Amino acid sequence: NSKVNETENENEEILQDFDKDSIEIDLAAGARAFAFKNFPIATDCFSKACEKLDHLYGNQHPALIDAYISYGKALLHNAISLSNVLSQANNPINDSDGIEEISNGHPLDQSTNQLASQSSSIKPTPASSSKTPACTTINPKNPHIHFSGDSSDEDDTEENHPQADEHEPAEEAVTAEEELESAFQVLENARQSLQTQIDSPTDKLSSQELKKLKIKLTTVHELLAEVHQESEQFESAVESYINSLEVKQSAVDDFSPGSIAENHLMIALALELIPDNAGSLEKAVDHVDQAIDLMKRHLVNLETKLEKFELTVSPLDKTSSPESSQKKDHESLTTEIEEVKSLISELESKKEELKTIAQPPPMTEKDKALQAYLASVNPSIIDVNGKMIVNDLSNLVKKRQRPNEGVCEKPLSSKEELTEDGQSQTKKLKAES
Repeated sequence: NSKVNETENENEEILQDFDKDSIEIDLAAGARAFAFKNFPIATDCFSKACEKLDHLYGNQHPALIDAYISYGKALLHNAISLSNVLSQANNPINDSDGIEEISNGHPLDQSTNQLASQSSSIKPTPASSSKTPACTTINPKNPHIHFSGDSSDEDDTEENHPQADEHEPAEEAVTAEEELESAFQVLENARQSLQTQIDSPTDKLSSQELKKLKIKLTTVHELLAEVHQESEQFESAVESYINSLEVKQSAVDDFSPGSIAENHLMIALALELIPDNAGSLEKAVDHVDQAIDLMKRHLVNLETKLEKFELTVSPLDKTSSPESSQKKDHESLTTEIEEVKSLISELESKKEELKTIAQPPPMTEKDKALQAYLASVNPSIIDVNGKMIVNDLSNLVKKRQRPNEGVCEKPLSSKEELTEDGQSQTKKLKAES
């Protein structure tokens, strides 16, 4: 018995060593595929790494949380790729100019326009276009792990069931909606694990460890917000961005002013996308104002720092060789000040743009009562953002254009929804009464 136990332990150690090596291979292959924008392969490799990490270490291990974040990001980008392919097939017109108009400016900390421009900047890359190393295989056991394009099951079917029906239909291709749902589940797992560790007794974590966890948590919140936005759940996207902002504001010293200002701008951009909400634009302007105030305070600090630097450094040092550290510090400060000034100008332009957008009139008490009654009679007429719908005609109705783009037809108000015969709900109710 003792020999049998020793043999089993040795086999288990060998298996764990093999899994550890294969995990590194999977993560490296996934990262390389993601860099080449080969998102289907990236999702496949990250899913296998997550499965093995969960099997070896459990769902609270830091390595698994990092893999979850990478996996969720790959799923999100794959969903965006699939959406782009579908939209290009249905409408070959390039509408990148309209998206640039929404973002209106360069990014804060390299990513402020990510929310508005991500769907236009990411294009699918064929699997054969990059020499991505193949990742290892493992049988799926965790229901939370999504496998796309896993060939291990197909091989197993061919080997163990040689007499299977040759005319059996092929597995359906994954859709953008499925990838977004998987991304949400994976990122939600990461969020729960991070929140559990942060809420644990503080004596178990050093200040540096707590800082790293909070940074990862803000990343997860922002990825969840992007998932909600791609699903057109804009109010949920706003909530996730606000959750990220609250984490940053609870540890201001751990986050740069640009990062916090970026969060305010992301909230404003998401609020701008909420349809028929009179209060959302006011909130968006308020968040842009807060971003401007943050960047102005940051600008004052930078200019003060530059003045002190110039007082302590002689003119000879500032004009010395480009390789000198003091010369580089001076140029870095000067460049950063110019960038912040440019960003403030762009934020102020965005604020003025939001103010010019026509706001729908607020709902009257009668409108609210009607919406509540219809919702109680048929809950399915309320969509994910709490708006009233009667029939799903979203495929037939063009999106409402911005005032500065030119409006051909008068858009329906929040209380005038189309019915199957083309009449507005308000007119139909009046006719029936």
